[in-house]
Amino acid sequence: MLVKRSLIFLGLAFGCAAVHAQTADQLQKATATGVIASGSNARVAADLCQFDKKRVESYKAAQKQAFAADKNFESDWNTGWQQGQVSVANYTKLKSTNAQDFEQTKSDTCSGIAEDMKP
Repeated sequence: MLVKRSLIFLGLAFGCAAVHAQTADQLQKATATGVIASGSNARVAADLCQFDKKRVESYKAAQKQAFAADKNFESDWNTGWQQGQVSVANYTKLKSTNAQDFEQTKSDTCSGIAEDMKP
């Protein structure tokens, strides 16, 4: 009877450990996704909205603190920064095809990013 209870407890313990590991992995992925999105937003802020370098660096420092759990912060940030170039290119394309929509979209985008990147 004692052996059976021990095996049940051991089975539950392993099950909990597996759930914890999965949760930790999911948390790391979610954190990395947040850092990538932040890096992308920073690129758009710098290239499209013309935010100064100091403001972008301050935002990056704040995001590094907010996403302290990301063990690969610099790599994930750089991935986001590179992905942000795609967005900038799409804005540039919109500007050449529909200047009026571009101005409105740029205004909306930059004001949203400005809200996120308050100094």
